[in-house]
Amino acid sequence: MSSADANSVEHAGGPFLGHAVSCAVFTKVNTPPPLDSRSNFHPDMVGLRQLQSVRTGRINVLLVSGTLSGGGAERFASTLLQHLDRERFQPSLCLLRDDITYPLASDVPVSIMGHGGPLHTVRTVRRLAQTIDSVCPDIVISTMDYLGMFVGEALGSSQCRPAWLARTSNNPAFLFGSLRGQIRKQWLNRVYPRATLYVANSRGLAESFQKTFPSARGRTRILTNPVDMAGIDQMAREDWPESIDTTIPNIFYSARLRSQKRPDILIEAFRLVLQQVPARLWICGEGPLRSRVESLIEKYRLRPHVRMAGFRSNTFPLLKKCSLAVATSDFEGLPNSILEAQAMGIPVVSTRSSFGPEEIIRHGITGLLTKPGDPREVADGILTLLHDTPLREEMSARARGMMREQFCLESVIPMWESALTEATVSSAVARAA
Repeated sequence: MSSADANSVEHAGGPFLGHAVSCAVFTKVNTPPPLDSRSNFHPDMVGLRQLQSVRTGRINVLLVSGTLSGGGAERFASTLLQHLDRERFQPSLCLLRDDITYPLASDVPVSIMGHGGPLHTVRTVRRLAQTIDSVCPDIVISTMDYLGMFVGEALGSSQCRPAWLARTSNNPAFLFGSLRGQIRKQWLNRVYPRATLYVANSRGLAESFQKTFPSARGRTRILTNPVDMAGIDQMAREDWPESIDTTIPNIFYSARLRSQKRPDILIEAFRLVLQQVPARLWICGEGPLRSRVESLIEKYRLRPHVRMAGFRSNTFPLLKKCSLAVATSDFEGLPNSILEAQAMGIPVVSTRSSFGPEEIIRHGITGLLTKPGDPREVADGILTLLHDTPLREEMSARARGMMREQFCLESVIPMWESALTEATVSSAVARAA
């Protein structure tokens, strides 16, 4: 996943906490949120209520995410919740785990499910169903396939029957090969037919998703991730807490350190780069492969040239001082790290991971694409840009212009608002008929 995947939302969590967020103040209780009067609607009345919300008031949107930290799907959730038109939408947030580092608008109430892993699955589904009945949204958004399992199951037992927009963010061809993956695929095939609309963030992902899940065929829309250009510019003006030597090229890498992202390819490629030019590699991210990455750094004696910066909620002050960014994934959806780098005018050398990079990088024009799993090709791409400053500057300008035209809030958020409205109306009409 372009972001935290199942592993990132299956770690230990605390007890169930219902959070109300206002002006950064958290109010916590130790029991699930009580059902309010809105959950007493007869199912036949749900459609009428949804239509009334569309026609006369704001659409109540409940977004379900694993956390609000550390990944692309979580960054998407943060951006969407901040920028939905408050005259038309009333957003709220449900998290499986209490982990918030990305920006969250102060008017967005939060419920925490306290999910602690597979043994908590039944409890989490029950609590999510109770939360849906308490909030009684007009529409629920699940931000990735893993969360779709919980949302789909909870909707099967909740009294409130909202529309459901099921978002997918990673190539299913790579997600469901293991025994655990096959179990999840069967689960999703059982609950996904309850969805009103499916959303993929790239063309290739939409095609693969519809091949994998029959219920999504002909009902999947392509909606890209919105990029907050003004927010990025503002965050980039902050200070980076460490010294950055700009007399040598700085290379930026940001990803969760797990097998999908292939940080081993990054280290192998950087080793080859150092044989020809001096450079500094900045690795921003945490994950299960951190120790493996550090072992490779020690093996190749790269410690003086590599900085393991860990997860940072704001990497833009560093990114703006880098010569280029690198992405080495085997598979993706639509990598936010590439979108954000290009939005800042930083050219990217990326593997042709399926899917996403080929749809947002124009090879030789805004960046360079390489074969997945080939450190030599990645190194050659990096060296091409480091040796050719005019080309790098041309790519920088083109990438920045393309991102700010096609992926800015003004272009993408209205498409999301339209999809939410249409899904709500479609569900309402079906239930009110």
